[in-house]
Amino acid sequence: MIVVVFILPTNGHHYFIAIITSSHIMSPPPSTEGEAPFDYTAAHKPLQTYYRIFGDLKSSLTPLVIIHGGPGLSHDLLLSHSDLTSTYSIPIILYDQIGSGRSTHLPETASISNFWTEKIFIAQLEQLLEI
Repeated sequence: MIVVVFILPTNGHHYFIAIITSSHIMSPPPSTEGEAPFDYTAAHKPLQTYYRIFGDLKSSLTPLVIIHGGPGLSHDLLLSHSDLTSTYSIPIILYDQIGSGRSTHLPETASISNFWTEKIFIAQLEQLLEI
């Protein structure tokens, strides 16, 4: 297994992004999936975040949230990372960012450049982690 970690300094904060590759592919372990409400006033409508969890979030191990790239990609390309749950019992949280995959799409905002900033994606992640 190879792990590459990038540190992105943004507005005085440091965000760690891990890229994990595996030399083998296992069948994904059992998972729980659902939709969480996402409240973002600028959208002017109810939003939903699709998520999928592998492993036990109540275990003593810190869950790893893996975020897909984009725009327009989904969590499906990251399913192989559930190997971390199968091999090391690390709980994994995958989700589709707003506008992608099975989360709410907002085609009416496509031409509103100040809507699609990092602010919406950070708010979505923060709200998802509160549930």
